[in-house]
Amino acid sequence: MIADQAIRELIGARLRRCRLGVKGDGRSGRLSQHTAAAAVGITQASMSNYENGKRDIPAVVVCRLAHLYGREVTSFIKARDIGDGDGTT
Repeated sequence: MIADQAIRELIGARLRRCRLGVKGDGRSGRLSQHTAAAAVGITQASMSNYENGKRDIPAVVVCRLAHLYGREVTSFIKARDIGDGDGTT
């Protein structure tokens, strides 16, 4: 099983990659932490903490970010991330 910190960092890295791959209008480009955070109702500091794996990210924020980035929630959280290494949860 992966440690909580490693899971937070993995999810954070996926969030950051998605944020840097879209603009507010859905075209390719970069979206700032401030802009993405404001769009989902959190602070830029919270967004930074989530992307850097410093804080647990609430499920509702993951859902909002997935919508903003035009992705499925499973783009950020995968069952194998928290499983015991054998492909199961």
